[in-house]
Amino acid sequence: MRVLDRLCERPVGLYAAAALRIGCALLVLLQLVREFPSRREAWGPASPWPQYVRGTSYDRFGLLDLSSSMLYFELFYLASLLVCALFALGWHPRLTSVLFALVVVSFNFRAPMMVLGGQRMIQLLAIYLIFAACGQVWSLHRSSLRPLTIALHNLAMFVIAAQVCTAYLWAGLSKLEGPTWRDGTALGYALQLSNLRVWPELSDLVRSNGLLVMVASYAAVFVSASFPFTLFSRWLKYPALLMLVSMHLGIAVLMGLPQFSAAMIVADFVFIPDRLWQRAGAWVRRRTAEGPADESTGPSVRSTDHTS
Repeated sequence: MRVLDRLCERPVGLYAAAALRIGCALLVLLQLVREFPSRREAWGPASPWPQYVRGTSYDRFGLLDLSSSMLYFELFYLASLLVCALFALGWHPRLTSVLFALVVVSFNFRAPMMVLGGQRMIQLLAIYLIFAACGQVWSLHRSSLRPLTIALHNLAMFVIAAQVCTAYLWAGLSKLEGPTWRDGTALGYALQLSNLRVWPELSDLVRSNGLLVMVASYAAVFVSASFPFTLFSRWLKYPALLMLVSMHLGIAVLMGLPQFSAAMIVADFVFIPDRLWQRAGAWVRRRTAEGPADESTGPSVRSTDHTS
């Protein structure tokens, strides 16, 4: 009973839930905007995917399968853009969270062969956010928090954290099965792949440094596999998070996988406590309120109170 009472007593990670909401919605919105010129070839009724996956394990039913009309597809696409924007803004988040999850699932079901690790993570987060109180901060609308709502929110945030930890642990341990990861040359081989050489000169520069390749390869394995255990220490958690973010930024730049990297960085928001989000918001508000110094009156006077 004590565990149940604590579960329903106080919501945890309200700012993290809002950051997950905004991050996921913006990523999907940017993807739909980017693919707008080729939307019909990617997801339209005439795209090859519905026929290609029919009768296979990828054959799943989504809202896009309700009609084969091009008009229906165009209206659904425009409505999806609107849903993503409204969800990011926090317009009636309980409603838009469900609509957003349906949008993500429908597009992923329509073209499953286009769904990579980043899209899968966003889909899972979208489903979990239905049960989270993701509209309590940075939101146009807020809803009342009742004991059941708080319990569902806390469970959803725990499941998201567990999902991300499992992804990192599995990624780290599975790398150990590959001989190139064990001898520290995996990154060098990855940078030779033609489909990952977005910046060939930069890839060759990194690959030419054997020590850098070895350290980065071992660091990717170690940080991924050990990250779930660093959460028990705040002195280890934040350096590990910084290393993971740096790793994802490197993947985005060197391997041309910005969507995957952005999705994983957004998923990492769940581990940032509310007090850090509040401090960051207060710092931004202070910087915005100060504005540029007025040259006619001299530099602005700043507070000398450094207490936290």
